[in-house]
Amino acid sequence: MFFSFEKLSFQKFFGWFLIIMLFFIFLVYFTFEAKFKIFGNFVFSPISIREKLSPINITYSNSSKNQSISISNYSDKLNEKSGTIKRIIKVNVTLINLTNYSDKLNEFYAIHERITKLNASMRKISFNECSQVGYGNRLYSLLSSLVIAILTNSSLVVRWKEIESYVDLPIRIFDNNLTLDQGLVKEVYEKKLFQANSAQSWIRTKKIDSLMKTNVPKDALRYLYRGIGPYFMELCSNPNYFYNFTYYNLVKNETINLALEVISNNKSNLIDKQQKILKVGFEVGGNLLNRFWKPIKSIMIDVKMFFEKYFQNNFVIGFQLRYTYINKQDTKKFIDCALQIEREYFLSKNNSIKVNSFKWFIASDSQVEINEILKIYPNKTFTTNQYALGHIVSSRNAFHRTILDVELLSLCNELIVTGGSTFGWVAAMKSLKLPLYINGQNRSEKCLRSSLSEPPSGGKGPYASFR
Repeated sequence: MFFSFEKLSFQKFFGWFLIIMLFFIFLVYFTFEAKFKIFGNFVFSPISIREKLSPINITYSNSSKNQSISISNYSDKLNEKSGTIKRIIKVNVTLINLTNYSDKLNEFYAIHERITKLNASMRKISFNECSQVGYGNRLYSLLSSLVIAILTNSSLVVRWKEIESYVDLPIRIFDNNLTLDQGLVKEVYEKKLFQANSAQSWIRTKKIDSLMKTNVPKDALRYLYRGIGPYFMELCSNPNYFYNFTYYNLVKNETINLALEVISNNKSNLIDKQQKILKVGFEVGGNLLNRFWKPIKSIMIDVKMFFEKYFQNNFVIGFQLRYTYINKQDTKKFIDCALQIEREYFLSKNNSIKVNSFKWFIASDSQVEINEILKIYPNKTFTTNQYALGHIVSSRNAFHRTILDVELLSLCNELIVTGGSTFGWVAAMKSLKLPLYINGQNRSEKCLRSSLSEPPSGGKGPYASFR
């Protein structure tokens, strides 16, 4: 035998007992302190760990053999180049993808629900309200307030009464009666209110170094965003928040690594920095739309019906035609672009796919133009014509088709959007893939792939799809 209890003295036995008990205590402590430990990779609880260390900054380390992300609570160091404070943990970790685990957003939902039950004077709330605008800009605004709530551990309150009966969300967010200052005396309200404003929504070519400094204070009690631009894209450009987005599995590890690489590399060119840093916000927005913004059952039944009828076993190309930014003559550009996609796909498959396996889904603000395309390509084209067409600002009946169109556009194998339209860009975010686009009136560009460094713009003004 390795050892015999009979030969052990009481003192030795007691010593072994203490060692085993200490080991057991150590094991239990670290099991509960770190939620997961997978091959040396830690995923920390956002409440028990992150709040103790806040703010957490992620730094990038590069060696000749490997690249890794360092996260830490070891000591505060001043980054001489950027002038930012970094908290560095001695442990090098790889942030793992939690797709196969339960939705981490449930932890944020629990925070939200807990806050809503508190006395009004103690509630930490991210408010969202904006002017009457289209579906795309409205979602930009809502996503911005949602990201603020996630970053600050606040509850979310949205004033958008018309949409409430068309979505089935995991938490209750709609409240048109709760006032911004409810429960707070004037002095506290004025001191604890933070009004967020987008700095570059209307600038087509983003100043990425400025965007990387976008932040929200954690000590406010009320956060307000009234804008219609994608302020969330600006917040997602700040590397200090990368940890939060990774924790909730809102962005891929690869995307974070590429963003950190261009941030740490002084030789990175502007376009490369814009593309890779803004990709973080593109993924965060898309994943939040897919996991949080859930349409009601009747709309999802329609999505399923269309999918089974048109999408299965077909290659579907989506057209998003917004005639606010294009002329009727531009319709041919969309058709030519779709035909080009078909030719390239056909050639790449070595003639193994039949032409009638291609389908076109048309979403537009002009029923006349939809009918024209249907007349020319009756066997290839499908739409949601059975529902009322209109703009949600002026027509309550337009909500069902508006939401359905975005859902279907996001399922297309390829998507061609109108430059300047946020509607198509929201669908592209849901697909997590940059779309093709047709720029508007008086533009010579044809079928081009969108770029985050310089998004497609509308022909009637300096409007960008992501603006």
